[in-house]
Amino acid sequence: MIRRGLAAAGLLTGAWVHLDLYRHGYRYIPTIGRLFLVNVIASTIVAVVVVLRLHWTTRIAAIGVAVSTLGAFGASRLPGGIFHFQERGWQPAPQTVEALVAELLVITAMVSGGRRALRSRRPRRQTTLAPASLSAHPQVPRP
Repeated sequence: MIRRGLAAAGLLTGAWVHLDLYRHGYRYIPTIGRLFLVNVIASTIVAVVVVLRLHWTTRIAAIGVAVSTLGAFGASRLPGGIFHFQERGWQPAPQTVEALVAELLVITAMVSGGRRALRSRRPRRQTTLAPASLSAHPQVPRP
């Protein structure tokens, strides 16, 4: 439950950062403004679903939102940017750092929680030994 809360908090933090940037001028950037709104909506929906019900598809959705956000962040720093939009360094500050930390938190919480869930679903080996009387091949004492 703690990992789910952390993942939801990370998704909502990322949504808030994108909404804040959208409201403060990014809405006027062609294509990028709309994509910021898509990120806000997707992050919010997935955060609510993560809190209400955790399933492997929800994990994938949360990781997908976070990875796509990080991918867009990286692409916006490349020469030519993304959709002809380019940012430099850690600008806008402090939103860039906040969003990066939030998305990394989502990925960490969902991946670590997923590994734990997989371990708990594995069939466990029986570690107790059956008494000799129940064995299919009774032991014959050696002289």
